[in-house]
Amino acid sequence: MASALSATVYQWALPLTGTLPGCPEGERQGLLLWLEQDGRTGLGDCAPLPGFSVETLDQATDALIQCAQWLVAQNNLFDCRSALSEAKPDIALNNIAGHGLLEISPFLDIPSSVVFAVEAAIENLLSENNSDSEL
Repeated sequence: MASALSATVYQWALPLTGTLPGCPEGERQGLLLWLEQDGRTGLGDCAPLPGFSVETLDQATDALIQCAQWLVAQNNLFDCRSALSEAKPDIALNNIAGHGLLEISPFLDIPSSVVFAVEAAIENLLSENNSDSEL
């Protein structure tokens, strides 16, 4: 039997050597979704770019935390991945009817940067070559 899934959302900031439109002077910010289950880890990066992305970092943070809580409540990433693979790639998590993600909040429009982070973390955790020793 699989152990309980844990999910953590970290915020990161990296110095920039040059300038990037929309970014605070000399800094790039984003989020990291860290999933763990049965000694396996899954990482997904969420980095909306100010001035280019529709969502702000604060909006992405709220949405990613809600998605992480939903994943932990499901505790079965194989079912979550199946739901993702059955959805059209351009729809992904936003419209997986009957799988519960929209029930987080019927008003939550999941930003594309968050969809990417969740999908990447799930696929990373479930990949056949994943183990702590590879980190």
